[in-house]
Amino acid sequence: TTSMNRNWKKYKTGFQDGNSFWLGNDNIFDIFQNQTTPMMMMIEAWTKTLRGYINERYRSAIYNGVTIKNEANEYELCANIIDGFDPLGLSKFDPPCARFSTYDEDNDYAVNANCAEMFGGGMWYTNCTDLNVNGHNEDDNPYIKRRKKTQNKDYSFTKGIWWYNWKRQMMLPLGQVEIKVRPVQESCTAVRQALKIPRYTKHEGVYNIQLDPKFPAVKMRCYFDAEGDWTVIQTRTDGSLDFDRPWRDYSKGFGDLEGEFWWGLENVWANMDVAVLRIEIWDQ
Repeated sequence: TTSMNRNWKKYKTGFQDGNSFWLGNDNIFDIFQNQTTPMMMMIEAWTKTLRGYINERYRSAIYNGVTIKNEANEYELCANIIDGFDPLGLSKFDPPCARFSTYDEDNDYAVNANCAEMFGGGMWYTNCTDLNVNGHNEDDNPYIKRRKKTQNKDYSFTKGIWWYNWKRQMMLPLGQVEIKVRPVQESCTAVRQALKIPRYTKHEGVYNIQLDPKFPAVKMRCYFDAEGDWTVIQTRTDGSLDFDRPWRDYSKGFGDLEGEFWWGLENVWANMDVAVLRIEIWDQ
């Protein structure tokens, strides 16, 4: 398993290893520049019972009116409308915003704590208690331990992947995660139309897209379904990629668009201004 605990530089540029990747904060910023974009997150857990996998395996959250600022503003993400679940915990703050943090760039709201350093991965953290999608997976996580029958607090398990308000315990490790965005000027729509993919048909692939004639084509992963045409900015499937990265990696992006990756905050910022954010989570 590759760690997601990278520094600011790695999250800035993006990184990939096997089927795990981070698109890169610069890439994400490119997507959000000058338009409105939906955003969605998907997460899957590996929690089992004595009879096998538990029944509730999937949960998603959609944020509308999402904006992302540039690196000078720590890629601050704001959502004007929050629909349903709120894994990022934005609704607890006015305005509902969060700045991106890595272990070497502490921009969260927590006092005397660095959420990214504590949890082993970069993310839009608020107060360290809501969501950790870039921690270690269960199969090769040296931090996940059984809860001790003692009054002494042991926070080592928090370096896993978890969504506290879903499973109610940060020690329950989750598995597959996907984060998608849908800009008003949908970059992937042109691909679907060119390939004659029927609308509302599920399809996914990696394409070179010319977002601006003044700049080179951008390689991005597109996902099509009944909800629309989405740009995938993050995928975690098997824990093969290290997300414990510095700020620069999350800004530029890392990983392989065919597997696990982070597309890059600069890409997201430059390609969309206001959007819908979609977070999806699976519980195996």
